[in-house]
Amino acid sequence: MMFVRLVWFVILGCCFLLVLPRPWTERILAENGPIEMPTAIAYFAAAMMLWFSSPRRRWHAEIPGTVLLIAGGLRELDFQARFTTGYAFSSRFFLQASTPIIQKICVAAVLLFLGSMFTLLVVYNWRRCLRAF
Repeated sequence: MMFVRLVWFVILGCCFLLVLPRPWTERILAENGPIEMPTAIAYFAAAMMLWFSSPRRRWHAEIPGTVLLIAGGLRELDFQARFTTGYAFSSRFFLQASTPIIQKICVAAVLLFLGSMFTLLVVYNWRRCLRAF
């Protein structure tokens, strides 16, 4: 029931953004704006809740979920911009000749790691996810 309320809250919030004048919407959704920071905090809070609410940390559930939530929070804060010359999660980053090869290798390794964490979650927990709905 709470999930349904959350979905309706998100839908109403999106409708609210659609009826606002464009300059207001751009200010609200801007980089480091009032939406981005609470979203990053929510990612980190969800990661902490998942990590500390579980009595045992299973390698196929809590650990990958926590890693992915922390990665989402870091991505929301544009953490990759401190270590790379461009936006690391776009295909242009890998296709540009000006991007150093070591950055491409490091970003590819991080993306493969995050992909493996997501794969672990899906493979070992897909039945529980289906039962939840």
